[in-house]
Amino acid sequence: MQATRVVRAAQQHIAAGVGRITTHVFDRGQGSWVWTKEGQKFLDFTTGIGVTSTGHCHPKVVAAAQAQTAKIIHAQVNIGYSTPMLELIDELLPIMPKGLDSFFFANSGAEAVENALKLARQATGKQNVIVFQGSFHGRTIGTMSLTTSKTVYRNRFGPLMPGVFVSPFPYCLHCPANGCATGGGDKKKQAAGSCDVSSSSCSTGSSGSGSG
Repeated sequence: MQATRVVRAAQQHIAAGVGRITTHVFDRGQGSWVWTKEGQKFLDFTTGIGVTSTGHCHPKVVAAAQAQTAKIIHAQVNIGYSTPMLELIDELLPIMPKGLDSFFFANSGAEAVENALKLARQATGKQNVIVFQGSFHGRTIGTMSLTTSKTVYRNRFGPLMPGVFVSPFPYCLHCPANGCATGGGDKKKQAAGSCDVSSSSCSTGSSGSGSG
């Protein structure tokens, strides 16, 4: 009964911007499993959209987080450098492709996409962006303008960012026209013909195509 009261309070006081597929109240997690406040056990197939890819409460992740919060929680990056950030750069540099040696650390995928978009436009001097149909990039104004996985993400939030052109992904297995004999060639032509490619700063893809 206590969980029911908590859910009712949450439904009343938490903004409705994010949908939920259940009303379970999760209390703890371990490895691939999560438990509700009422003791129900579930196998977690979502892993926080990849956030907990090492499992819930992995001992090494917990230990590292506890150690860091005991030192400093927020080392503001526009004031100075933080030791973990510099150590992470040292770990990343040896595995980066040749020529990629600068890093931008973000709090979310949407923030990363927004800044990638700014970088592409600044570096190329071009304004247009090509996105693939069915991809999800985020819920901020810029990333929402790039997102086509669901119309609900964009409805009633216009006007959205201009200069965005949507192309079908050249993958014949999932072709809306039940496949094509050209190996995606027609779709590539369609992508090129949907906007002036010479004025496009970048093309974005998403590992979350079809999100939701």
